[in-house]
Amino acid sequence: VNVGVQHQLFRNVSISGAFYHRNYANLRWTNNLLVSFSDYTPIAIPDPRGNGETITIYNLAPAKNGLVQNVDQTSENTMTYNGFDIAVSSRFRRGGTLIAGMSSGLTRANTCQVADPNGAVPATSGLRFCDQSSFDIPYDKNFKVSGAYPLPYGIMASASLQSLPGLPRVITYVVSRTQVPNLTLSSVTVQLNAPGTSYLPRLNQLDLKFSKSITFGRSRLQPELGIFNVANSATYLSQNNAFGTALDRVQSILDGRVVRFGVQVGF
Repeated sequence: VNVGVQHQLFRNVSISGAFYHRNYANLRWTNNLLVSFSDYTPIAIPDPRGNGETITIYNLAPAKNGLVQNVDQTSENTMTYNGFDIAVSSRFRRGGTLIAGMSSGLTRANTCQVADPNGAVPATSGLRFCDQSSFDIPYDKNFKVSGAYPLPYGIMASASLQSLPGLPRVITYVVSRTQVPNLTLSSVTVQLNAPGTSYLPRLNQLDLKFSKSITFGRSRLQPELGIFNVANSATYLSQNNAFGTALDRVQSILDGRVVRFGVQVGF
């Protein structure tokens, strides 16, 4: 279901809004016909974060190890998305424009029908966090402002400012035979943090561009100067999510300030 409305506030100024609601059902899942939940034994292990709690993993029966007969079937798993957009646009004299907007959305999934109760992190957390409706997951919020305005001497200046939420982090912990000596598989990976509890830093970025159109008879020459990441921010784009000594180690950051010069030729 999509609903939108647009209204003119003043001359050359309008506001628009939209709401989106989507339900997904009858999702496909892969079922191993040779292994069932009764072939797994729950085992409680101490939470490695030292909070005094325990985490449940599932140990596969040795006789079922390596047996595979996968069939794709329709599951009872569901997903629901709710989101909305708000934008304001304006036009100025001499051809200037300004657009500002905010969008937000949230997807909640229920994927409790799985073949492996341990899951396959990060694709699925198995039974541990399978019903996301039980967790307080915040709506992501995206803010963007962009505009263009003609300067003296035929120069067109444009700018784009965006503020984007950091991606969610899935902190994982590898359980091996060191912790569980009778573990059938060599290791089991479990998700430690609940959905909505850990995110990468917010990304704020400003880009600028200047261009000028020069005409030679029937040809057009347009030199451009672009500045990417004007503030030279070094926001984290990815971090190590494996619990241990390397947890939180930065793996990549936003590219530093880049100045680019180019020329477009039309003929």
